[in-house]
Amino acid sequence: MTSYSPDVETLYLPKDSVTRVFAYGSFEKYDYFKGIDGILKKEFTPIHPCLDDNKNLYDVIQHTNSVCIAVRRGDFMAEENKKTFYVCDLEYFQKAIDYMQQHVKNPVFIVFSNDIEWVKENLPINGDVYYESGKDPVWETFRLMYSCKHFIISNSTMHWWAQWRSESQDKIVVAPDRWYNIPCWENHLMLDSFIRIPTGVKNPYKL
Repeated sequence: MTSYSPDVETLYLPKDSVTRVFAYGSFEKYDYFKGIDGILKKEFTPIHPCLDDNKNLYDVIQHTNSVCIAVRRGDFMAEENKKTFYVCDLEYFQKAIDYMQQHVKNPVFIVFSNDIEWVKENLPINGDVYYESGKDPVWETFRLMYSCKHFIISNSTMHWWAQWRSESQDKIVVAPDRWYNIPCWENHLMLDSFIRIPTGVKNPYKL
């Protein structure tokens, strides 16, 4: 079992004589960019306007108590990845939806997924619900996500960045109670503000 933790990545800089540095890595820790939030939010704003096909959805997101439900499947469900990354099951999403319905007035659920048809077939949602097509370019999906007022996220970095990029002042962010299954990664990317909800997935590293 690996003991590597993404929270302790080290950035090695070259000698002083080098004037330009390109850093490549995940660097997935809020401490790395705390204090330059405003700069990064500008950088993480798409330069293209909302696509015509999404204007109605974008209007709904902006003018309702919109709740982003972000369901990551795809590569997380591949056998070689499930042991580490499969955390968010249907039980988690149902509990998260129930929480939002109890704490958000007139919630409108906006569902995003890389397997949107699976979500439609397997995750019943009572109330107002809209589905992003799942076919938009990443920048468009990201804008639609971060424009929501509240968030139910999977253990996905894109979902993390979407809730962080949000300008909603009173946002509620629901996350699974662990980020990954590997023990030293369980709290990776967790913020104190997150509402952490248990999942029904038994941790395969702790059986």
